[in-house]
Amino acid sequence: MRQALNTYPQLAEFFKPGTESFRVVDVNRAGSLERDTIIFSLGVGRARLGQSSHNLGLLSGPHGREGFVVGLTRARRATHIVSCVSPTDMNAQKLHEGALDLYRLMLAYEENQQQIAAQTPREDVLASNAWLETEDEPTDPVTQDWLLNDAVARLRERGVRVRPGEDEIAFIALAPQQLIHTESEQESAQRMPLMVGSDVLFDYTTESVREHTRLVPERLSRTGWNYVTLNTLEVFADPEAVVARILRYLGIYAD
Repeated sequence: MRQALNTYPQLAEFFKPGTESFRVVDVNRAGSLERDTIIFSLGVGRARLGQSSHNLGLLSGPHGREGFVVGLTRARRATHIVSCVSPTDMNAQKLHEGALDLYRLMLAYEENQQQIAAQTPREDVLASNAWLETEDEPTDPVTQDWLLNDAVARLRERGVRVRPGEDEIAFIALAPQQLIHTESEQESAQRMPLMVGSDVLFDYTTESVREHTRLVPERLSRTGWNYVTLNTLEVFADPEAVVARILRYLGIYAD
């Protein structure tokens, strides 16, 4: 102990003599001692490969049961048992004398703690509040990507009608029935549905980058569709800017 305190001087305060001196003795010499608090240390470690030993020194010897009783009855107020092994690490059939008594005590304590934990409400659960009760996932997801679903939710909050897409189309955005527009713009053009694609839907195994970024938009444009591609990074970094761009395509102006 003295050698260890030389290595860890920050612990010296704990071991300073008080009304009762701190002593380290084995169970054979503990019979004449009595303290307010006792630390009962098993004193046996694991093997190099992690196996636990079933020979617990004096506790496994001929007078191990007497030593076990002495060790646990020297405290006036509290006894703390310190062990590097648990009952699940040991085979009761290989234990004898006081070692078996210690095993049974640790097993009973472990079972009691499990029962207490099962009956005690958890205190590490965050308190309920309005923010935590908010559903992260929409009840009717339009796409299979949560970033796009978030953009869809923002659009719907502004009155945009959204329909699911197919294949390379993530979703279709349509302007509300009643639309505020400028006199210089054609209402029919403003009400044109907008096809929205995303790199989330890009399958590198079946199509090339050129087909995804150029040919698909050109094909949709020739057939009369308005088309916009949403990049995952921009949807994540600034979803409001993405929503504003879609609103401009639909002729809807922010407040």
